[in-house]
Amino acid sequence: MFAVKRTVVLILLLLLVSLPHAPVHALTGDGGTLSACYPGGLDQVLAGVNPFKTECAQFTDLGTCYCAGVPCGRMVSFWLPMYAIEITGHANTTVFPFSVRDVVSPDALLGMTRQGSMVQGEPASGVNTKYREAHLYELSRTEILKMLAGHPRIACMTLMNLSSTGRTAFKSEARTDWRMGKDLTASLNPTDMLTKVGAWGYLFPRTGWVQHPSNVTGSLLLAFKTQHLAAELSTLSKPTVYVDKYEIGGPVPGTCYPIGTPTTLQEVSANKVGCADRIVVLFWKYITTCCPYGT
Repeated sequence: MFAVKRTVVLILLLLLVSLPHAPVHALTGDGGTLSACYPGGLDQVLAGVNPFKTECAQFTDLGTCYCAGVPCGRMVSFWLPMYAIEITGHANTTVFPFSVRDVVSPDALLGMTRQGSMVQGEPASGVNTKYREAHLYELSRTEILKMLAGHPRIACMTLMNLSSTGRTAFKSEARTDWRMGKDLTASLNPTDMLTKVGAWGYLFPRTGWVQHPSNVTGSLLLAFKTQHLAAELSTLSKPTVYVDKYEIGGPVPGTCYPIGTPTTLQEVSANKVGCADRIVVLFWKYITTCCPYGT
């Protein structure tokens, strides 16, 4: 059995190497929304980012920083894109590309199936209740550099240890609790159950079910639940309400807003006819650091 799995992995790796320009995002089984709404895949989402928007990167010089009592650089703050989160009504389909880290992961076969079927889960008794699958993709250094291209302080902003290879770090299809509506790792403290993600709704339970009249706000809330849960199970960063930012990356690129703030403006721009079933959200993390002179 091990030999078979090893052979499968080797074949997949060979395919990745031999087909570097293959449209790995052009998947089937989702009713055509991927090809219609995301013809350029993740590259399309990243190309829609404008790091010069004040609301996004928002680079600020805070003053001199010192190393052993000697001035050594400038203390700065900014927001850095770290993850892309996909909320979709079609299981086992994604706009995210494969990477070597995806192929060698334990749930690689799940990711390679990609034969999407429309998720069933909208009860007749609640028209605003929807079920969605969620995928969290950790952006690579190359992808982050592409998003920040042209920013005058890009060298300083990318000094931190960034992932060398992009990967899908969370797939809801691999978690039965997400589908069943059971948050098995949630705190039992009744007070925690009242935690709200700003104006978007309650954090718990962190599952694929959401009840909200707005598709955009509901998707943003699910993105927060996804990242919060994924960070609890790994070394990923947890999002912070009103500090970190989310940006609608697709199907129509939006702008950055602090997590939890009302999304009235995004309601108009982010929705696209025929594409509401797949929303991609970009996570911008708030960073404060000392940038050495010359960066």
